[in-house]
Amino acid sequence: QKKNWSPPYVFFAYELVMGITYSEPMYSVVDGKNVFRGVAAVDYTLGGISEFLLENYINSSTTVAIFEEYDPNYMIATSTGSETGLKVRKDDETEPCTDFVSDLCTVVRIKVEDLGNVVPDAKPMDAIVSRAFVRQRDEGFPSDRLVTVKGVEEDDGQSSVDSALFVSQTLVFELTDAPLKWRVLIVSPATVSDDD
Repeated sequence: QKKNWSPPYVFFAYELVMGITYSEPMYSVVDGKNVFRGVAAVDYTLGGISEFLLENYINSSTTVAIFEEYDPNYMIATSTGSETGLKVRKDDETEPCTDFVSDLCTVVRIKVEDLGNVVPDAKPMDAIVSRAFVRQRDEGFPSDRLVTVKGVEEDDGQSSVDSALFVSQTLVFELTDAPLKWRVLIVSPATVSDDD
């Protein structure tokens, strides 16, 4: 038995706030030998990350999203304030759960590429973040240059986002003593001149 960090998960009791758990075995010395006595565990909620991003980017044209480095790239937090998990019916995860008392419900995490599609009350920038992630992933998350993404998809026709072009960059965040490796995606509108 070793100390352990859980992968991030949704704290159901805390209104879909993300969290992680650290656990470590406890031993006593009996007759010169280590005897296992139990496990000490501490839950950490990650809601402060979302609150920080929302408060610091609320009046900014820049959007920040944090997601897990590894596929399926689940959301950790976003400056749009959108949820990172969904309450759904256990028998059909495509159906939202509206009554936790009488329905059998569960919580599923949201993949960053689905952020603009599956989140109820999605913000206009959620779709841009999703497309920026896909472009970044397809180009290998380059660290030496910005990646562009259109403000609207080819077949959209309309968008409430003012800029037609955005640039994005990603950075890796890793805790070396824990198996937590996240990617921070920064998306900002770009200005294109008539000469471009």
